[in-house]
Amino acid sequence: MSMTPNQEEEIIRFIENCFVDNHGKIHTMITPTFSNPRTIDELLKDDCMKKGASIDASSVGFALVNQSDMRLKPDPKAIYELPPITSKQYPEKNHRRILVFANIVGKDSGKPFDSDGRYILQKNVDKYLTSKGLRMTVKVEPEFFLLDKETLQPLDQMKYSTAFPFSIGQAFIMDLSRELIRLKIPVQVLHHECGHGQYEIELNHENVVKQADNVIVFKNLAHCIAEKHGIVVNFMPKPFINQAGSGQHVHIRLYKKDDNSNEEVSLFGNPQKEDELSAEGESFIAGLLKHINAITAVANPTINSYKRMVPNHEAPTSAVWGYKNRTALLRVPLISNWKEAAVEIRSPDNLCNPYLLFSVLIASGVSGVEENLKAPPCRNDNIFNLDLEKEGIKALPSTLIDAIKEFEKDPLMKEVFTEHNCEMFIKAKTTEWEKYIHHCITDWEFQRYSKLM
Repeated sequence: MSMTPNQEEEIIRFIENCFVDNHGKIHTMITPTFSNPRTIDELLKDDCMKKGASIDASSVGFALVNQSDMRLKPDPKAIYELPPITSKQYPEKNHRRILVFANIVGKDSGKPFDSDGRYILQKNVDKYLTSKGLRMTVKVEPEFFLLDKETLQPLDQMKYSTAFPFSIGQAFIMDLSRELIRLKIPVQVLHHECGHGQYEIELNHENVVKQADNVIVFKNLAHCIAEKHGIVVNFMPKPFINQAGSGQHVHIRLYKKDDNSNEEVSLFGNPQKEDELSAEGESFIAGLLKHINAITAVANPTINSYKRMVPNHEAPTSAVWGYKNRTALLRVPLISNWKEAAVEIRSPDNLCNPYLLFSVLIASGVSGVEENLKAPPCRNDNIFNLDLEKEGIKALPSTLIDAIKEFEKDPLMKEVFTEHNCEMFIKAKTTEWEKYIHHCITDWEFQRYSKLM
């Protein structure tokens, strides 16, 4: 019996087995379904979910070419139905787009691949959170520029919280947010940011592995919808020298089960002084500050990252914390309810791998709590106006190579990533730095030096 065109379009014919490389870039291997499933429940029973897909791990920098046979194992709890893909040959037909996050495993052994960022995060969640009766949620605040497709210049000349019709990108951020909400990715607020053509969509609190998946979906979906709007979305930390940079602030909440009630309570909240952090919250901050130089290599992993991290442009440049202080690296947002107390780290940018970033934040913060570290006094003044050396304040690494050297010295990083993965990360980033220093001629250099006698 033949199917109607509508019935034909209901069939899920392919799934995209998705994984993320160490640079945070999404990759997919597309496999066909076998049983013509029409619903996600039917898809879960299809053989494609059992078989997954083979990959050449050497082609994405995960393994040597003679040790590169791996397999993608789909995670049935991480399925997203993205907007359909329209066929160019048959414009009246749509392909349902099903993205399934997969874990990378050995092709023969079936054991988790220890360089897979998603597995690294899952492993650190088990080690530092689940095994200790803790749970962490994170909110992320990705900023990005919308550009004209022809000129690659900002879409508008507006500033913070500008309204439509002057905020030309509002239709885009509304369409993107509507798709995110349909996918049950929690959107909190969307608005124009400080830079020309710069926008932000906040993804509200979610468990860390789920939120890392959400961040990857968010960026992929942003590119897809920008294409339909005939514009370009740019996630670079500093695409324009005379405009604000784009960060990806992360808000962290930590919960522990109460021994008496068996209910979750905030480990950061202070019921006696509701507008202050608990002792554990301050120790968590102390842990982040102890390891912040190494964290910077993961949170800001590109050459361009450090063009954003300069004084007086809202990006942090020194290792301090404060209440409600947007010039501080670590900010404690206004606490209106101690049960929702959070710590915000303001240095990360969109080019980081969220699985690796959340891993180092978990390990550093929880280690600070376990070691009962004492945080330095909070700072509520404008950090950008201070003499750091005079105040005894530690500056953050100012270049990628400085951050990589700090990463290499920090023993906790080897616990989080394993020694092998640390070596691979250091090698890749050192190579990137050397290519930039020795093989890249910038416009600035040409303008500055070409007319010197």
